[in-house]
Amino acid sequence: MHYSRLEFAMELKKRVKEQQSCQEIGRWAHAIFIDYLHSQRDNDFLPILLTVNNMEVGPEYVMSYRRLNDIANGVIRGKLDILSKPAID
Repeated sequence: MHYSRLEFAMELKKRVKEQQSCQEIGRWAHAIFIDYLHSQRDNDFLPILLTVNNMEVGPEYVMSYRRLNDIANGVIRGKLDILSKPAID
């Protein structure tokens, strides 16, 4: 399924609210990434997608639910530089 930025952010917020494991969220983001590779590219959104996707790799890439929510809120507001903002955990 192809997700728009907004759809991705809303689904991320839903998964955070449900407190899915970060590995589960990472696997979901990985599936979105694979679909993304075969669809129209949004190079501004790619770093966000890859950052969330990396959580499936290992514990050193896991982010707090608060940080994930901040990322989702930034995407909803159209602030794609959200990754350059320091995490407040």
